[in-house]
Amino acid sequence: MIDLLTAQGVIIRGRMLGSRQQNTQGRNGPITRHEIGIAISRSNGFGGFQEEQIVVRVPSALAQAGIPLQANSMIDKLVEVPVWLEAWSGQRGANVTYHMSNDGVIRNVANVEKGKE
Repeated sequence: MIDLLTAQGVIIRGRMLGSRQQNTQGRNGPITRHEIGIAISRSNGFGGFQEEQIVVRVPSALAQAGIPLQANSMIDKLVEVPVWLEAWSGQRGANVTYHMSNDGVIRNVANVEKGKE
């Protein structure tokens, strides 16, 4: 059996910040984006740590399936989220957008480490 968690490729592990909905104007009209926030800790270079926020876009099908509600129920818990990356460049330079994998789920790390899901 294939472990989907490792088969996804890129996993973000961090503290769940919750979900939000962003409304913007696209080329063909209004766009609603569903996003979840993950806080990760990284070294500040001086022996301490700083927190960085990563915004992960949630596909419409997963948003309709309840991923934003699940994210809000897991605020402040350590989670893993499978993502794929979209690299792009614009007038202000290059960047990366994180997208939640279409078949992905938010996993509580405490449950994963204990062998549960």
